[in-house]
Amino acid sequence: MMNNKSAVELVHEGTRFISNEDYQNAVLYLEKALQSQCHGNVHLNLVRTIYQHLGKAYFHLNNLEKAFHYQKNDCILSRELGDENSEICSRDNLIYTLKKMDRFDDAIKCCKNYIQLSEKAGKKIVMARAYYGMANVHHMKAKKEINTPPVGLNADLKTIGELNIALKYYKMSLEALEETKDDVEKGRTNGMIGYAYYLLGDGKQAEPFYMKRLSIAKQYGDKAAVLRTYINLGHNCILLRDYSRAVDFYVQALTLSRQLGDVTLEGQTCYSIGSTYAIMEDYRSAVEHYNRHKEIAQQLNDKIGLACSLGLLSRTYLKLNEPEAAKVHARKQLQVAKESGSAEMKLKAQQNVIDICGVTRDDVNNDDHYINGDSTATTNGGDDEQDKLTPEFLDLIQRLQGRRLNDQRVDTTSPQDDAVAANDEENQQRMNRMIQMLSCSQSKRLDEQRVSMTSLPGFQRHNNHHASASSSNGDEGSDDDVVNVNNDVTVAGLDDDFLDNLMRCQNLRMNDQRTDAEQIITSPTIPDDEFLALMCKIQSSRIDDQRCNFEPPTQ
Repeated sequence: MMNNKSAVELVHEGTRFISNEDYQNAVLYLEKALQSQCHGNVHLNLVRTIYQHLGKAYFHLNNLEKAFHYQKNDCILSRELGDENSEICSRDNLIYTLKKMDRFDDAIKCCKNYIQLSEKAGKKIVMARAYYGMANVHHMKAKKEINTPPVGLNADLKTIGELNIALKYYKMSLEALEETKDDVEKGRTNGMIGYAYYLLGDGKQAEPFYMKRLSIAKQYGDKAAVLRTYINLGHNCILLRDYSRAVDFYVQALTLSRQLGDVTLEGQTCYSIGSTYAIMEDYRSAVEHYNRHKEIAQQLNDKIGLACSLGLLSRTYLKLNEPEAAKVHARKQLQVAKESGSAEMKLKAQQNVIDICGVTRDDVNNDDHYINGDSTATTNGGDDEQDKLTPEFLDLIQRLQGRRLNDQRVDTTSPQDDAVAANDEENQQRMNRMIQMLSCSQSKRLDEQRVSMTSLPGFQRHNNHHASASSSNGDEGSDDDVVNVNNDVTVAGLDDDFLDNLMRCQNLRMNDQRTDAEQIITSPTIPDDEFLALMCKIQSSRIDDQRCNFEPPTQ
């Protein structure tokens, strides 16, 4: 059926499949259309359209190399045809693909050409998008290099430089947008400027841009954007240590996420509210929101999120002086962590059980009764077991163990040794003779294990001296000459078949020892790494604030 259609019909079908998000079938039709152009009359505009749609389809299929290939061809062909609008569109697509491929330097080069093209066109909206594209590339490059965002908490000069360049181009984009009526783009750009300031650790500068973003989103009824901005404002207040306002923004985000039916964002917001209440030491409120996060994680079958909430609940109950509840949640966390398949989460859960239940790591690794709730079997042992471990009983065990050690000791002295102990020189001579005897015995054992190389397959014997003689006299060297290396006789030349077999064997051994890297398992109900890193930094700074310097007494 596909063979009977023209190239134009195939492109229309491929475009229809893209509209229906059926990218696999779209690729089939578009590739067929491209092949028909290669074998018939070539229509460059049609080929450019095929390149454009193939780039889009492969991008959504996450085949970034092919997407880049077709987008690049689209850009080149658009430039050759003198179609500036198509070239601008293709460059926009190229930049987005290069960013996703983490090829930021190539993306920056493409952005420079994009900016030159837009400034030549003189259209403010196109210039604004070009500036935004350049800013976003630097922004993403900086974010990729951030280990513990926000950067202001752990500054790195290179990363700060990238973020400052991003801010420069974001503001140039915003300035170009002021002359247009595109408020949606203005709102998005204000939000990105606020985010860049947040990553720089400058919460005061970030807040007015976030508020402008919120105002525009509310004006156009974009509830999803309002929800994201509330969450960003909450994170920004955490950065400013304004925890009460952070809770207010999070609560508004929580209400809106429930209205929109976004259970994932509801779970993330509950996690954020619980963590903020924990910092404020309102542990009852923290438990309430951690429990809601736990319910959502169970609903979404999010094992990592569930394990995290159980761990947080265990530590929070410990703060509330409820050790039994803390132990129950710690054991549940370990059970869920094992089910999650995450080695990192399992280690964290094991450490939590060790800290809260007072057991050793060997106990946790070897026994399953901690998971089933029977932690008293080896932790406290119960009152009856504890009473049996009296000081007298422990003293008896110590004496018995000491006797066992004494029974295994060996007396190395003898009458002969005592007799010669007075003569140090004789003792030294005896020691030297014993060492020499041991050395000879060991060398004999090594010699017995040696093997002649000529007896192994694949080894050929060559005698340079006798080879030349045999070429003139026709004589062959004897086997005795092979062993004597000093008489110009060498063991050289390995059979190619032998080497091939050896290499295959070694490769198999290497493959047997290989191990696949653990797949990183993420959680949809836990906020992003930036928020978690910020909370860790806040918690560590609280510990530093409680430190005390002891001044030496004044004389």
